[in-house]
Amino acid sequence: MFTLKKTDSKSRKFFKEYYEAQFMKKKGLDEPLYKDSRGEIHRINIKGVRFNALFTKKGALRSGDYHPNTQYNIILKGILEITIRKNGKDITSRNEPGQLIIIPPNTPHLYKSVTDTVLLEWWSGPFKVKYYMPYRKIIEKQLKNTKPKRSKAQK
Repeated sequence: MFTLKKTDSKSRKFFKEYYEAQFMKKKGLDEPLYKDSRGEIHRINIKGVRFNALFTKKGALRSGDYHPNTQYNIILKGILEITIRKNGKDITSRNEPGQLIIIPPNTPHLYKSVTDTVLLEWWSGPFKVKYYMPYRKIIEKQLKNTKPKRSKAQK
């Protein structure tokens, strides 16, 4: 489970929809738990071991949060820039397939997909999250400026 503390209404709405989708409807591995203009998030639970598989489109941003537990990521495909906040400074690294990324507890992080990217993520303890608003504002601005693509039938 997760815990939200003192988040804004957009954050609460996102996580409410995210987890309602998870618990209200059982989905197969091929169906995403959450999908938006950035890509998809799949939740996988194998005998109590839970992790996320994320597909993120080139140029899209994700995360903008931090967790009380260590977060682990493995990039399976693509190139991902990860910015973390450390000692009051933003530090950005470029990461490629096969790399294990370890984000210490309570470290704000922001992901930018340089190419279409697939990664796995999991935590050293129960999933808890809090937004880091300077990074979330960057993501929300991108989402606001992303116009949904219309299908041929809608044109």
